[in-house]
Amino acid sequence: MTRRVTRFASALGVTSVALGLIAASPAAAKTLRTEYASNLPYTASVQYGGLCLKPLNCPAVTNSTTPVLHTHLEGLTGVGSTSAASFTSAPFAYNGAGGRQPQDVALSLKRSASEATKVNVATDAFLDVAILNAAGTRVIVEPFHHEALTPTTTFVKVGPASIRRNVLRKGRSYRLRITSTYADGAQVLKSADAFYERIRLVAKRHLKRGQH
Repeated sequence: MTRRVTRFASALGVTSVALGLIAASPAAAKTLRTEYASNLPYTASVQYGGLCLKPLNCPAVTNSTTPVLHTHLEGLTGVGSTSAASFTSAPFAYNGAGGRQPQDVALSLKRSASEATKVNVATDAFLDVAILNAAGTRVIVEPFHHEALTPTTTFVKVGPASIRRNVLRKGRSYRLRITSTYADGAQVLKSADAFYERIRLVAKRHLKRGQH
């Protein structure tokens, strides 16, 4: 009988310790999260390069910013011609993650693309996304470089692409620039579309128990 009581008491003691550990376990970690660039106005622009000669063999490029960012390219393009359509955001003030230095900074977006050609042609279509200084004159970092604009049937997510946490400085302002580039290797009557939405720059800082 004494053995049974001792065993029961021992088991009860172990159970009490386990319950105490559970009760004293750290609270769930808190994360400071600040999102930038999700609702910025954008300005569109077009640049031609290579052997493109306006108005002889340069395509017609139109850009719109509502309801999503949309580039439409159509017309006769020439050998070695390049067309780049860009959307540049208004400046936004960057203040880290809730005013603190972030541990993680990442950029993501969703995109869709379609392309129709009347001639079999080697066409290089790609996406570049850069963060610029407030004046829009200098590239600070380019999270996406020459991402292929392959045709899709729906919007697909691009990223998130990590950015080194010290690249963007608290208290400074920046702009985003999204560029669709089409470089043709043969003369062709074609049309192409690129769509972008849900552009998000997110800064996070993970706090330990007791931190604020």
